[in-house]
Amino acid sequence: MLSFAWDGITSFSVKPLRAVTVTGAAIACVSFAAIIVLFILMLCGIKISGWTAASVWLACGILMLSTGLVGEYVGKIYSEVKSRPRFFIETVLESASISADTADNDIIRAILSRRSVRKYTSDPVGHELLAKIVECGKFAATAKGIQPWFFSVVESRRILDAISEANRMVMLDSSDENMRKRASEPNFDSFRGAPCAIIVSGMKDNSYSEADCANACENMLIAAESIGLSTCYIASFKTAFESEAGASITKLLKIPDGYSPRFAVAVGYGCENLGERAPRRENITEYIK
Repeated sequence: MLSFAWDGITSFSVKPLRAVTVTGAAIACVSFAAIIVLFILMLCGIKISGWTAASVWLACGILMLSTGLVGEYVGKIYSEVKSRPRFFIETVLESASISADTADNDIIRAILSRRSVRKYTSDPVGHELLAKIVECGKFAATAKGIQPWFFSVVESRRILDAISEANRMVMLDSSDENMRKRASEPNFDSFRGAPCAIIVSGMKDNSYSEADCANACENMLIAAESIGLSTCYIASFKTAFESEAGASITKLLKIPDGYSPRFAVAVGYGCENLGERAPRRENITEYIK
């Protein structure tokens, strides 16, 4: 039985070898400390015996430490030769497959149900809701993580009307007949009568700002849809900043230097009868495997 016990210890552990190393290090340290004490006493004029014993113990400690270090390396070689696994796999967790049914969630439904609304009630949108929508815009995908956008949340119809009027004047002078016709409408409004709008400006010297600002708008459109608000994605208002009133409008929107308006999202409570949704274009997708 003792033989089996000894085989069990030496076959699965190098702790006996480590014990030799630790013991040798301890003896060497204590002996060295004793020699230092004896040396200090000698300098103080106190004669005391023990030099020989301390030296012998120091030598023994160094020999044991050296033997233990060699044993450590031998033990590692012994462990490698046995080729035992470093760990055992108890359970393999398989990733759950995602089906089309599980992919039908609130986010997907918000994307598929969103519509551009062009008629709104005058009911104001709460500041907290607007802040949450803008926060979603800030977390949009952005090239190189630059985030080249600035958000002007306009809750004043007076400012929106000023932008719309400046835009109308530019459109009336346009060479595009459709733009002139639209600007001539008696109820022309760039923001479709929405009580508020979020204008997204992008860095002028950033080549990705146009796409990044569009990404931010898409996030805000989906966020607004998910909480029951109506929206309209707008780009035509930008011509207002080409007019004589453009500089003053930029100042009203508190747009920093180096930024220019890219897109806007009209936000409010829609009251438009949208009717049947236009079908999506066919034959525009190709799957390559």
